[in-house]
Amino acid sequence: PESRNLDDASRARGVQAAAVSHKARADLAYTDLVPVVAELRAEGLSLRAIADRLNSEGHVTRTGKPWNGVQVGRVLERAACPAD
Repeated sequence: PESRNLDDASRARGVQAAAVSHKARADLAYTDLVPVVAELRAEGLSLRAIADRLNSEGHVTRTGKPWNGVQVGRVLERAACPAD
């Protein structure tokens, strides 16, 4: 309702700005864990095993939930493509 006066281009710019902000917050939230996750992966652990290790060490996701393999994979993807 608040954006009824926006045109399609303005809405698209808003969506893009929100996506950039969301990515920046996620990158910042996991900065300290990226080296740990990358090292565990280099040791040959599966994504699920890394998630289990993070959970056992008391780490939680930025939303306060336990880790799972998909989230670990996303952190690794983020680390591999920091400029996106």
